[in-house]
Amino acid sequence: MLRQFCNKRLRLTARILCCAVCIAFCLAPVTATACKYSVRDVGFVDLSSQPYRLYCFLDGESHASFAAEFLKTAKSRFADSNVIAEVVDVVANPDHPALKYRPATTAIDAPELVLVAPESDLPPLPLDVPVATMGDELTRLVASPLRDQIWNSIVEAYAVVVVIEGGSPEENRRAADAGRFAIKQLNGIMSKMDKPVDTPPKLLIVSAKQAAREPVLLWSWGLSAEDRKEPAVVTLFGRGRQLGPVVAGSDISGTELFETLALVGKSCECELDRSWMQGPMFPHAWDINRQADVTRALGFDAENPLIKVEISRIIARGDQNRSAKDAVDAIAIDPLLGYGEFGVDTVSIDESPLEEAPLDESSTDSVSPVEETVETPSTAEVPTAVVDAKPNPITATESPVAQPEETSSLATRDTAVITTVLLCIVAIGGGLFLLYRRQGQA
Repeated sequence: MLRQFCNKRLRLTARILCCAVCIAFCLAPVTATACKYSVRDVGFVDLSSQPYRLYCFLDGESHASFAAEFLKTAKSRFADSNVIAEVVDVVANPDHPALKYRPATTAIDAPELVLVAPESDLPPLPLDVPVATMGDELTRLVASPLRDQIWNSIVEAYAVVVVIEGGSPEENRRAADAGRFAIKQLNGIMSKMDKPVDTPPKLLIVSAKQAAREPVLLWSWGLSAEDRKEPAVVTLFGRGRQLGPVVAGSDISGTELFETLALVGKSCECELDRSWMQGPMFPHAWDINRQADVTRALGFDAENPLIKVEISRIIARGDQNRSAKDAVDAIAIDPLLGYGEFGVDTVSIDESPLEEAPLDESSTDSVSPVEETVETPSTAEVPTAVVDAKPNPITATESPVAQPEETSSLATRDTAVITTVLLCIVAIGGGLFLLYRRQGQA
């Protein structure tokens, strides 16, 4: 009777042990494949974006000296930028594919410069670049006071909300209040995110007069620098990427801005469309010093090829057709895909209780007038006929930035798998010891 009772206890213990081992192995993939990158992190990684192109249309024989000066100047001013310059001889190459961007003219009386946005419906931007001021004019394509304001905030801040004022003071106030409302709402959930950011979003308010000095930047956002009556709001994150569409006038909503900002803190394995995580970037210079600041802020090198491959594979597993609103809703539905459940106040902007929880004044800036002189980017070697200045990857051995061994999610997954296996071994060993002991007692 005693032996039969002990055998039943042994069989029950063995079953419990097997169930524990199965549960441990089932939980292992969840732990091992957890994504350590957020949408904000992905925004700093340049996976496959195309550069802006500055075409110079001319007659190569009549304007050979201008072409040489243009290439020489662009070589220095577009180094470490996402703009490349190319001379198109309309006489020697009448079938050049870029001729579709050339303004409709009947004769080549003077060189014509046109800036073209990559993979975009933006109309080409004609430019007037005199020889005497060519250097300054080309520099303004990749650097400006407002862009400096953005770079000073976006590396450390969660995101940047740019409010570009229009002609109505009342509408301008409502647009600014919408930005403050969205930032205030986001402050309440930042600590619950998978990868919290210490600095909340930054609000930049740009007057109409100041915006008039930024024609290239406004063009890249689909806005006109002239005859703009309504305010507009642009949400930026990562490497100056545009998050979602530009909203203007009555379409500006504090609740919708909050929902857009909330996407920045989501895990990169969410159902969000990849196009939102790799949104368009405005023309800019991006040198090794700025990339080093980003590496220190993120804890990994966003230009490292291994990081790019890893993030590309992770976000490729997501739903490429999921809308931004659906991705936000998924946070409250499945905590494993987001950072927890939260509520969104649906009050209007004028009724939002901003006075009850005032926003930190340090997070709201007006773009102050800055001297028009901007720092000239460093030079880089380029081909003779084409200036191809792409961001400089800081992956060389002499680079002082940190390497991603300790922070790579590959290492994180390996650690999780090893930990799970060790736990299983301990459980099996403990179970066998218990079985042996009880068998001896029987």
